[in-house]
Amino acid sequence: MAELTREIKQVQELADRFASHFAQYSRPAYNETEVRVEFVNPFFQVLGWDVLNERGLPQHLREVKHETNIVVEEEGQGRKKRPDYSFRNGTEICFFLETKKPAVDILSAQEPAFQVRRYGWSGNHLVSVLTNFTDMVIYDCSVRPVENDPVATARVVHYHYTEYAAKFEEIHGLISREAVSSGTFANCFSSLQTPLKKDPFDDYFLRQIQAWRKDIGQSIVRYRYKWQHRMRWKA
Repeated sequence: MAELTREIKQVQELADRFASHFAQYSRPAYNETEVRVEFVNPFFQVLGWDVLNERGLPQHLREVKHETNIVVEEEGQGRKKRPDYSFRNGTEICFFLETKKPAVDILSAQEPAFQVRRYGWSGNHLVSVLTNFTDMVIYDCSVRPVENDPVATARVVHYHYTEYAAKFEEIHGLISREAVSSGTFANCFSSLQTPLKKDPFDDYFLRQIQAWRKDIGQSIVRYRYKWQHRMRWKA
């Protein structure tokens, strides 16, 4: 408990510093890289993640990888994208985190929500996280994202920066390094209840393969019929 109290104090100090210059941080000129370095990185370090790889682990074993690669479906084709962070347990990616600058209102802008949901869904993850540090949102990635979905679609929980310290124990229990390594993360998010239709990427991809096989089979049958008909006509 003493350790958690120290962490809560650190988060409160981050929030206080953000609040003291909020007008400056909310300007468009304050960019995404700056908010990551000054606030997002320290916040997730308090959650126990080795964001800067201070342990010196090799690339494939880093707890947090910056700008990892993910292939998403876009206009009917697979395209490579780069989520800002991937958080790992060993070599397994548990969730992506995407950041925006504070000038971007992630509670009303549809594009950031769709972007991070598509990353998480394409990676077949339980959840994905979006933040501009002013707000932090966790999305259920078992629900297939559709462009122009309302921004709150599949939203699991939302925190404002003024709540980070007061609700730190809750946040810690969801997405901290300890929550992931202990299995709490998986237990919590694998049992999410939602009125929305769940359509995990693996299920969707299996249906795609089955549809492709059906199309290929039908094409073969049509080609064979045409070939046999042509041979009979020549005979």
